[in-house]
Amino acid sequence: MSINLLLRTNPTDRITRADHLLDAFADHDNAATVWSIWRPVATRPTTPAANDLLWLSIAVLAADALVLRSEAADGWTRDIGLKLKVGRPEWAAQLPGVDRMLRFLTGDEWSVRLGQGRPRVLNVPAVEADAVCLLSGGLDSLVGAINLLGSDDTSRVLLVGVEDSSYSAGRQAKLSVALSAAFPGRVAFRQTWTRFRQPTADQERPIPMRREQTTRSRSLLFLGSGLTAAAAIGPMVPLHVPENGLIGINVPLVPARSGTLSTRTTHPHFLDLLRGIAIAVGVQNPIVNNLRLQTKGEALTACARPDLLAALAPTSVSCAHPTATRYLGPGRTGRSGCGYCYPCLIRRASMHVAGLDDGAHYAFDVLTRPDFVNSPSTRADSLRATLAAIRRGAAATDVLRTGPVREFAQYANLHRRGLAEIEAWMRTATDPDVRARLR
Repeated sequence: MSINLLLRTNPTDRITRADHLLDAFADHDNAATVWSIWRPVATRPTTPAANDLLWLSIAVLAADALVLRSEAADGWTRDIGLKLKVGRPEWAAQLPGVDRMLRFLTGDEWSVRLGQGRPRVLNVPAVEADAVCLLSGGLDSLVGAINLLGSDDTSRVLLVGVEDSSYSAGRQAKLSVALSAAFPGRVAFRQTWTRFRQPTADQERPIPMRREQTTRSRSLLFLGSGLTAAAAIGPMVPLHVPENGLIGINVPLVPARSGTLSTRTTHPHFLDLLRGIAIAVGVQNPIVNNLRLQTKGEALTACARPDLLAALAPTSVSCAHPTATRYLGPGRTGRSGCGYCYPCLIRRASMHVAGLDDGAHYAFDVLTRPDFVNSPSTRADSLRATLAAIRRGAAATDVLRTGPVREFAQYANLHRRGLAEIEAWMRTATDPDVRARLR
């Protein structure tokens, strides 16, 4: 059964049939159910085409968060209908491509339809820059920002963060301050966030309180925010999306993680689909990922300022659930991650390559913790799956398991190098059970 959502950006917009009404009104209107703002306050209107793209990304995230997978027929694949206004007529011809892009990104069936009229114009940061770079708070985005600033003595960079949680937002802010100090007068930082409001008496139709936690579309909001900021500066100002290729293709380590159970947030096919749609509707800004054919370790060792990277790396976090450390007992909060999720394993392997790995920076040191790999706890699942993948070895066709890639040979080689990087780190384990599983 299809779940239909309608996005309204003005209180006077006509209501049509919808299961969920998404009211995204201006100026913290108490009748709104969706709020999306920039910090500090944005003061420059974005371009019409980028405005449409940002509204689409906000609406998609809202739909992704409100429609529960547990209520789908198979417990995962949802049928989502989404209606919104856009200002550019070119969108009509792109709707099949939009549905295809969203289907690839989230693993659901999407049907995006257009309403009549134009959406409210959103403001974006009034910042002059030569490039825009996404700053997630992770290690890759830190490397990307350092490379942009460290390889050119004059370039100005706008760092764009998305406040996904207070934890990630804090890491983004700390890194931006440190980068501003290292490159005076050349760094600006702006954060955006989208929130779904609690029910109030002013709302025409409050949205449900329950939220879906497997929101695959967060990267679209990140990218949409970056593109609108870049478009407001100039049509050819590039948006940099730094992400190593191993995480980009995100080959599932076990068959159970195949399909959309493995995220595709920066998969090259998704970025190609988004780039094609953006250009077709009038957003010409290039989307660039200079790390796409590098492992995480290779990205670290090729960093333009290794001294700055070494100083700031502990502030970054590359963890699937960084806030979980607060529940793990005294002394484990404020670490660089949980230490046991797949992104943490890749992070530690890359830090090993760069000579920066320290298990004490994580809530769990999986290489020294006795019996951890054999424990019944789900915390050890990623470690066991990674060890199994190393024993199995890398086949060239593995890189196609999450989607098509244009640079097939390069990604196949990258995948082999990435697994070898992780294996080299795991062979430093002092826990004999980990070493035994590598034989």
